[in-house]
Amino acid sequence: MNFFGVSFGLLTLERGGSFSKAMNHFVYIYVMVFFVIFRFGGIPQKAAKLEAKLKLKETNKKTE
Repeated sequence: MNFFGVSFGLLTLERGGSFSKAMNHFVYIYVMVFFVIFRFGGIPQKAAKLEAKLKLKETNKKTE
């Protein structure tokens, strides 16, 4: 989200336009696609499961 804020702030400056042209304006599409994949791809749930496994493994090591 910060990328969008900085990009919006740079819209009035010549360098901001040059930056957007150099990135072919695709970076905005990539960021939004990443957010959609992250949200609907189940990545947070998978990360939570992995974290729970690691925490369980760590507590088992401490009890041994």
